[in-house]
Amino acid sequence: MSLALASGGAADSILELPESDPLPPRVRRILALAREHLGMDVATITGHRGEREVCRWVEGAGSSFGLRPGVPVPEGWTRPSGAGERTSRVCVPIKHADGRALGRLCCATRSSGVSVTGRDLRLLEGLADLAALELDQRSRPPIALQSRARRIREVIEDGLIEVLFQPILRLESMELAGYEALARIDARPLRGPAWWFAEAGRVGLRTQLELAAARAALASLSELPTEGYLSINLSPLTVMSHGFAAELPRFPEERVAFELTEHVEVEQYGVLAATLMPFRARGVRLAIDDVGAGYSSFRHILQLIPDIIKLDISLTRRIDEDPARRALAAALVSFARGVGTDLVAEGISNASELRAARELGIPYGQGYFLAQPTRLDSLRPSGAAGQAG
Repeated sequence: MSLALASGGAADSILELPESDPLPPRVRRILALAREHLGMDVATITGHRGEREVCRWVEGAGSSFGLRPGVPVPEGWTRPSGAGERTSRVCVPIKHADGRALGRLCCATRSSGVSVTGRDLRLLEGLADLAALELDQRSRPPIALQSRARRIREVIEDGLIEVLFQPILRLESMELAGYEALARIDARPLRGPAWWFAEAGRVGLRTQLELAAARAALASLSELPTEGYLSINLSPLTVMSHGFAAELPRFPEERVAFELTEHVEVEQYGVLAATLMPFRARGVRLAIDDVGAGYSSFRHILQLIPDIIKLDISLTRRIDEDPARRALAAALVSFARGVGTDLVAEGISNASELRAARELGIPYGQGYFLAQPTRLDSLRPSGAAGQAG
């Protein structure tokens, strides 16, 4: 998750910190000292992502308060504290030397509360100043990181994202059901899309790159066959990012599916579902990708009740000869029928896997054996797809 911390006065001077932001040892000591001095159970430093205040670092029993790195803090949780009051939460601001707000240092307890003195607040303010020094140092990226971020911005701003379209077929008839939009980056170094999106994540620009790829895919929608829907890949963090809806152009919602990616746990399913609700109400379908490959995909299904479930390639491969894969796929076929969800087998690579998918009752599939990803100007049935029946 990316946290935006101001490092200058202009809008373009805001630094998007890396998605992976481990707790530094010095900050851990600051938080531990604050927590232990007040006799609290948890201490946290917050930051900002758009208009939301989120936890950045947590020390102590954070999970019992719903405090986890990258998760928005409850509204009102970080209200300023005053001396002489008995409270279960204490917060002081963390400010840059020029007065800009960087976040807050907060402590909390599960007990009935503690009495906060002026001396306590002065100590916390001193610790907040030490935290500000750490934040200021971390907001000045090394030249190498700046160069890598500039490379990602050039990809976005110069339109170096090419979109390929892989057909999704009805397995019984081999008729077109839809397309998955797949981003390719036409820039150096010559690397695959997974590398580029991971690199964007390392410099805090993954959301921006995902949105740019989504816009490029949606721009092609009017030129695709009208009988098929278009599935675009988005991470939950991008969907929950500030201004997500405003970043997308207008598009015919009934022809689009948002395909949620990532093998990571989503902490704020309520926020995710609420963000998706207006899109789904207007006809956008929700697909869960990589089902069966990670611990989070089944939680996505149960919490979000998607319209489309996509079996991960690790389940589809060798489904014709592996009883365990067949059993799990059969269970998902039954589940999908029970909740009225479409099921797509990804990565079908040969006739035996196609035959097994049909025998199991999997209604839809995609993969290089059926049809390869292709450019918009050369969409035509794959030779393999024509022979697969």
